[in-house]
Amino acid sequence: MEDILMPEGEKVSMENFALLRVLGKGAYGKVFLVRKVGGKDHNTIYAMKVLRKTRVSFCWKKVRSIGQDARLKFWQRKSVMKAIKKLLIIRLLSLKSYTSAVRPRRMYGTAAKKVPFPKTMDAEARDFIGLLLEKKLEKRLGYGGVEEIKTHKFMESIDWTAAEKRALKPVIVPRIGHDLDTQFFSAEFTSQPPLYSPAESPLNAKNLFRGYSYVSPSVIFANDNVIGEELMAEDVNALLASSSFFAKYKLDKSDTGLLGKGAFSVVRRCERVSDGAQFAVKIVSQRFASQAQREARILEMVQGHPNIVQLNDVHSDPLHFYLVMELLTGNELLERIRKLERFTESEAADIMRQLVSAVKYLHDKRIVHRDLKPENILFESTDSTARLRLVDFGFARLLPNPMEQQQLKSVQVLRKMYGWLITPFDHLFI
Repeated sequence: MEDILMPEGEKVSMENFALLRVLGKGAYGKVFLVRKVGGKDHNTIYAMKVLRKTRVSFCWKKVRSIGQDARLKFWQRKSVMKAIKKLLIIRLLSLKSYTSAVRPRRMYGTAAKKVPFPKTMDAEARDFIGLLLEKKLEKRLGYGGVEEIKTHKFMESIDWTAAEKRALKPVIVPRIGHDLDTQFFSAEFTSQPPLYSPAESPLNAKNLFRGYSYVSPSVIFANDNVIGEELMAEDVNALLASSSFFAKYKLDKSDTGLLGKGAFSVVRRCERVSDGAQFAVKIVSQRFASQAQREARILEMVQGHPNIVQLNDVHSDPLHFYLVMELLTGNELLERIRKLERFTESEAADIMRQLVSAVKYLHDKRIVHRDLKPENILFESTDSTARLRLVDFGFARLLPNPMEQQQLKSVQVLRKMYGWLITPFDHLFI
């Protein structure tokens, strides 16, 4: 990074900023939380965006060649559009129906085909965004000037005088505990080491904006699809054609076929095409492929125990990671107990015996589950003598082998490495 002359006359470079956290990461840049070192604003906290130089200089050279007047006009127009974008976000945040929406097909362009709006989206918001993404220039909102955008019905509640003075009251005001509080940023980024480097170029840069850059399994495979299958057809058909999972298994898309759902994964019933055998498949977004692969490795290590769910198959495709496991039809532990007319001490002892046996088996292999709860204890069938299974190893970790270390790590070190579950009493619970 070259020295930059600030308006106050101070020269600054990378040496004037201490990197504290990674706040975000895109295809061509990173955003860091930094602390200023030296100068009038010493110790002030800033957000600093680091971009690849080729991505920055191209736009500047293109504008500079047009001339000073054109450059000024360009930046004025860009500032107006940025302001409108922020106001649009403020208005959309006030609509409950938009909170579950996925991003439009193209983030910064016009729509070549129908935009997949959520079914319950506000009609005025739908019209506003649709007009902004209109392919024909003369029909696009704003073609006749910025007043077209400001006077649209969706924007009529905006106080433009207050907006000009930056005095609009935000819809959501996060409660920040201190200057370094990053709880509202994704742990996917804040957990990364703050190293000075731009983001890596995406491997699929040519196809980055084909359809959706990210499609959650909860959008494609959940029962309450907010988009509608007719607008997801292109992505689903491409998935069926290229996926090794769908070449071998048939997914149960009925309401009863949905067995579980999380933010980035779903669990559905599936059938093996060759023999009709029934299984449960956990479908995880490729954004979390490393976590899914770790879960698969741990499950492979613990196969054979009668009280741990059995992993049958693993598949992946460009969008998702698939863990095919045995189908458990006996419901969760808490639900099973609630259906009993009486729950005896011997029955409780039998459940604890099986659970402790499974946990001991894990610990003998240096594995901690880290998410033991009634929802993750299922039964193989509804029969009264059915055995339980420990499931969901998404948070499980493999501990380091103490024999390979010069000395055993203390409880405090293990707690720092593996989270709050490592306590002097954790051998009873994890």
